[in-house]
Amino acid sequence: MQTEPSMSSRQRAIDSMKRDLLARVNEWVGTDYPSEGSEDFDAWKAKLAEIDHIECVQDVVDYVEGEHFDVNSFFIEGNHELISAGIAAEEVPLAVVKELGEQIAERACAGGSWVHTYHYDGKYFVAKKTGVEVFDDEGVALKSAGEVDKNADMLEAATVGPAACESNGPRPASPPAPNRRKRSRIVLIIVAEWPGGTMAIKFGSALFGALKAKKTDVTLVQMAPERIFRVTTSVTEEQFRASMRKQDVSCSGKVHFVDL
Repeated sequence: MQTEPSMSSRQRAIDSMKRDLLARVNEWVGTDYPSEGSEDFDAWKAKLAEIDHIECVQDVVDYVEGEHFDVNSFFIEGNHELISAGIAAEEVPLAVVKELGEQIAERACAGGSWVHTYHYDGKYFVAKKTGVEVFDDEGVALKSAGEVDKNADMLEAATVGPAACESNGPRPASPPAPNRRKRSRIVLIIVAEWPGGTMAIKFGSALFGALKAKKTDVTLVQMAPERIFRVTTSVTEEQFRASMRKQDVSCSGKVHFVDL
């Protein structure tokens, strides 16, 4: 049964989204504030007023779409908790769950399909060929996915029952490598050269998105001559750099990833 988020947790989630939107506006304005009465000044004040009046996730979606941002990308880059913000778990986009959730199991099915189980914002999502199921309990979710031993190091690539996937067709010959639980740890991100201009916005969004961390969870340790950030993350350096490349942001030679 869907548990309603408390008002405090919902407000915190909405406030986090509003801070993210305000940060984007501040990056757009920069340090050279537009002159009062100018078109840019009016646009700036209008953006601030609209963000100030945001009260729910739908308001956030309306604003983001009005600014021509991709909504899923906004949620993913900001590592936002949509269920805490008031969205029904069944309505959370699978793309967000895959990017921000922790994959706790995967299992091969007959016919070449796979069942993946994720934990995201307090819920367990079982993604099957036939759709996505949401559970409150990890054990029930794994049972639905066809898992027998959730603590096993290797997940057996065997045909599972009809509750988890279809039974027609041959079993996959070469299943992917097993996906183990990710462990969070503290890392330092050292940026030797922070880009300027509009690229700074894209670079910053890509950086925090690749770390799967909220901006409020990242501590700026040093501003100059290098920017150094301290963050707790489950992302590996390989995953971090792959995400940056996927977002078409170069970090080779100027961004160092240090495990503490």
